[in-house]
Amino acid sequence: MKMVEFTENNDLFWAMRGGGAGPWGAVTAMTIKLHKPKNECQSNCYQITNANWVGSFEEDMGEMAIDIAQKFLPFMSNPSISISGYFILTALEEFKYAVTLGEMMYVGNPEDEEAQIIKETFGQLYPEKLSWDEQSYDTYFEKTQKQSPETTYVASPFPVWTSVLLNRTILENPDELISTMWSLWVPKCINFGALNETCNLSYQMHFTLPKDDDDIVDTSVAKKFRQAEMHMTTNTAFNLGGITSEESTRWVHEVLSPALYEYGSGSYYSESEYSMKNGQWQNRLWDQETYDRLLAIKQTWDPEHVFSCRHCVGDESPEQAITEQTMPSWRFFK
Repeated sequence: MKMVEFTENNDLFWAMRGGGAGPWGAVTAMTIKLHKPKNECQSNCYQITNANWVGSFEEDMGEMAIDIAQKFLPFMSNPSISISGYFILTALEEFKYAVTLGEMMYVGNPEDEEAQIIKETFGQLYPEKLSWDEQSYDTYFEKTQKQSPETTYVASPFPVWTSVLLNRTILENPDELISTMWSLWVPKCINFGALNETCNLSYQMHFTLPKDDDDIVDTSVAKKFRQAEMHMTTNTAFNLGGITSEESTRWVHEVLSPALYEYGSGSYYSESEYSMKNGQWQNRLWDQETYDRLLAIKQTWDPEHVFSCRHCVGDESPEQAITEQTMPSWRFFK
């Protein structure tokens, strides 16, 4: 049993704060310092807006999705706007697709002028297809309790993930990125998805909070993640239309990931591509300097490699396709 903090075993403390879960040991207890929010709001402090658009492959072939993305991405990357949220593109049945602007959250009183900025910006886009859902919460804890009640979750069968961290420069002029996303998505979702009840490729774009170097505490969190404006994940299930695990993994590894990696050199650890090659994942999840430091700490504290997992610090397992046998168990928790 070891005490780990700033002043005691601080190398391990540094590694555990960003070096990935799993390779360092079993944490039995922790102390967390809480901070008072800067916002003076006392009630109805968290304004949550969800908006959904539904389009048809046959009618507009993505014109609506592309139009929304072209407006949404630069809007959300504006540093003067304190709104978070995510963009999801996925397919539905009967040759339709959905665009979701989810959990667009403003922290402040509902009467504040900025609280209405989302609806004013996007409310006139495709009003005949727009569905709004708005809620207010006094605390973020209340928000999480009501939106995510105690329940069981079952992940979609055999999802194959990939992840890209995007900076503000990409989002300010997103046309090329959007074009690439659509060119990859159409053949997967029209040719496969509409014929098999659901699309087997979806995009989820989550906005992060980039920090200036002066504001960053020294941890092992990837510098690329700290500098990212947005985290884009994709997932594709390979249990549709007879698509095998090897076929789906190969398509992600050889087609989808290389195309999207052109727009960002980093990936988010927990939703990254499972089949990244040795030598690639270390740089995408951290950087070589940070990884080398983490590896040295790993060798000091766990020289026998008792604690190990896929793409954890010290992992030397070979590249492998995702199958029901190799898939991490946390993907199937119930």
